[in-house]
Amino acid sequence: AFEKKDTTKITLHLDKTSRSRIDGDWPCLILNFLDPDPLLCQMVTLRPLFFAYEDRDQITLLFTETLRPLQVAADGKMDQSRVVCLWNKINAIMTDAVTKNLSIESAVADALGSDHIPYHNLCKSHTCERLDEDLIKHSS
Repeated sequence: AFEKKDTTKITLHLDKTSRSRIDGDWPCLILNFLDPDPLLCQMVTLRPLFFAYEDRDQITLLFTETLRPLQVAADGKMDQSRVVCLWNKINAIMTDAVTKNLSIESAVADALGSDHIPYHNLCKSHTCERLDEDLIKHSS
């Protein structure tokens, strides 16, 4: 089983810009392990098994259905309580700030039957990129 050190922080990042080019455009979840010890820092890209379109239900399903095989890989057994245990080890999630992503951590917790709500970090890069495009367009 995965033993998380107290110094290690785990962020689950929904990334819709760095898409898999293997079989089309698919968003992915990136599991970030951050620790003061650089040898313990890792980034693992998790490809979704299925993603039909980007709405709140599908994004929630993306999180839960990615955690299930991850838990089996870590433990070797499929057990919903172990999936919840894995979710409970996540310190934060990160998404962009579109409405459908707001409070997605609560939707995932509800879907898993967990009362653990990780911090939700909002990535502002998409907003800044859009403002840059508008500034360039209007300054010409």
